[in-house]
Amino acid sequence: MVAIFSLPSGFPMSLKVEPGLFDILAQQPGIIPAPNHARHGWVQMEDVKVLPQEQLESLIEASHQIISRKLSKKRQKKLGIIPM
Repeated sequence: MVAIFSLPSGFPMSLKVEPGLFDILAQQPGIIPAPNHARHGWVQMEDVKVLPQEQLESLIEASHQIISRKLSKKRQKKLGIIPM
């Protein structure tokens, strides 16, 4: 799981972020520690306008990388995250 969001709008959306970024983002208006997931480093954005699209896309990619690093090497190879 890389992101959690509500359909059809896509918001609120929660993402896993690096520990140092968690504190910075959680202080911005419209971004809060994600309910039930904050202790694991997830933040929740209430609206698409909270961050520029490029930054949001970057955070989604970073969330994917954070989660992927925690998978076993065998699982990473199977999913094509690392070459076989």
